[in-house]
Amino acid sequence: MSQPKKNKVLLIGIAIFGFFGFVGPLLFTLFSIFTGGEQATPPPTPVANEAIDPKALKVQIDGYQTVLKREPNNLNALGSLAELYLRSGQYAQAVPLVEKVSALQPDNLQITQQLVALYVQTKQFEKIPATYARSEASYDQLLAKDKNNLNGLVGKARLRQIQGDLKTARTLLDQAVKVAPADLKPQVKKLSEQMLAPPATAASTPK
Repeated sequence: MSQPKKNKVLLIGIAIFGFFGFVGPLLFTLFSIFTGGEQATPPPTPVANEAIDPKALKVQIDGYQTVLKREPNNLNALGSLAELYLRSGQYAQAVPLVEKVSALQPDNLQITQQLVALYVQTKQFEKIPATYARSEASYDQLLAKDKNNLNGLVGKARLRQIQGDLKTARTLLDQAVKVAPADLKPQVKKLSEQMLAPPATAASTPK
């Protein structure tokens, strides 16, 4: 994939999370899209949220567990198994799988945010700061190699914005707008405005 196309995917993904944030249920219907990776086996038929067949669920879980015994870093199997656990309400079982995906893709902000949302869901709040720190360190590595790396600038800005450091986020986003290619500049500028906009206040109740 060319760099402009990669940038567009990243920007679209961040924009999605900018709007949805840490909502529940977790947005793992998008999980496989963001993990990508190789497919060791064809993905199973999705299990409907409202009518989960325990036997069918077990067959699918066993299948992905078998794949992971053979290929422990298979992103498709990790993501798909995590999604099965999440859709059946087995959040604790999903945690180590999502942690593994996050470790394999530390600069994937979508995965980082989903992992943090999962920590919130399972009340593992103590793990959140370190998760953000690892993700930010990955962006720092990108920026150390190229201070104008668009992925690094936008990704780190999003992390800073999430944690309330709007001053740093603004500096990074201003730089991102400045260095963005002409075809991406409008998207980056719009994203910057959305990320830095003050929270919407509730409309006052008419008297």
